[in-house]
Formats: sequence, structure tokens, C-alpha cells
Amino acid sequence: MLVFAENGGTLAVILIVLCLFLDDIGSAVSSVLSATVRQKIVPDRALARSMASNLTLAYGLIPLGSLIVGDRW
Repeated sequence: MLVFAENGGTLAVILIVLCLFLDDIGSAVSSVLSATVRQKIVPDRALARSMASNLTLAYGLIPLGSLIVGDRW
């Protein structure tokens, strides 16, 4: 990115925004696909527990990752 930053950084900013946009699109698609597969595989009687467990793990690991990395926000 330093090579692109030489001419005012406009190209570097465009590339960073593009990369972040593509990452967000990929995350959204991945989330929808994983939820769809989970809803197809898990029986109806256990679907609520499965979704709740998934969300608990997904959002519960965020603070753990921050502690491991040392993020102090």
C-alpha cells in the first residue's frame, strides 16, 4: 500500500474501501448461508436452541479474542 500512497494516497484509499466492502459482502453471504444450512439440518424442535447456541458462541468469543489480542477499548 505504500507504493500507492506516494501520489496523494487516493488509489490506496480506494483500494482499502474496496477491500473492506468486499469483506463485508463476504461476511454477509457467509452468515446467510451458514444459517440456511443450519436450519435445513437441525430438526424443528431443536432449531431455537441451535440458533441461540450459535449466537452465544459467536458473540461470546468476541471479548475473548479482545482479551487475547490485548485490545483495550
